[in-house]
Amino acid sequence: MNDLYPEAFLHQVNNRVINGAELADGLKDRLLSYMTSALPVGNHESQRLLGRKFFEEWQQGLFKGPYFETIPPYERLKSLAQKFDERSDVANDNLFAERFRPKYSWAEVDHKFPFARPVRDRIWTPESHEADLEKSTTTHQALWTKGLFKHQWDAFSRAIYKRENVVVATGTGSGKTECFQLPILYRLLTEPQAIRARRGVRALLVYPLNALAWIIHDESPQNHGTLCVSIT
Repeated sequence: MNDLYPEAFLHQVNNRVINGAELADGLKDRLLSYMTSALPVGNHESQRLLGRKFFEEWQQGLFKGPYFETIPPYERLKSLAQKFDERSDVANDNLFAERFRPKYSWAEVDHKFPFARPVRDRIWTPESHEADLEKSTTTHQALWTKGLFKHQWDAFSRAIYKRENVVVATGTGSGKTECFQLPILYRLLTEPQAIRARRGVRALLVYPLNALAWIIHDESPQNHGTLCVSIT
């Protein structure tokens, strides 16, 4: 692998803005050079021509693209804080705001709830990059204050206020997880006390792969301590 990714090449990639087309061409040429060097050819002219022929054939037949697609950014609207911090005529909106609004910073957890530190440290490894990010702005705080995409608000409104079924089809990284997480959290936190007092399954999330389920679970630390999650 050192022949494919020389240290100087990796240093260059890590220390400048990456040009995707240049990077793809560079990796392709290095791979082809590596593959060609493994051929049993020598210095004779006919052997060099044979190596060149293989190089050209592989160059045309092994690779496609790269292809680039430009898409406009998703439209952002108001945040949860902007919607729910103001008093609402909908009683459940006020109840959701009261129960879901962030109350503690990382430092306050350290000082007020020392018994919770082991749980927190299992989620965010101490001294890690993820822990540093969580210290600066907790995941819960970020979810509360960041503007949500239009399709996230549409999904929330349809599921909560209109009680409709929702199908969301948007690109990778567009926040589809929040499209079902937020309605679930709203329903759980606004359940009548008589229902909240009962034990039982409140929501069922179905994923095609256990690995994907764990990814979503691990990337949703705002749920830890709020929900009892079982993955099977």
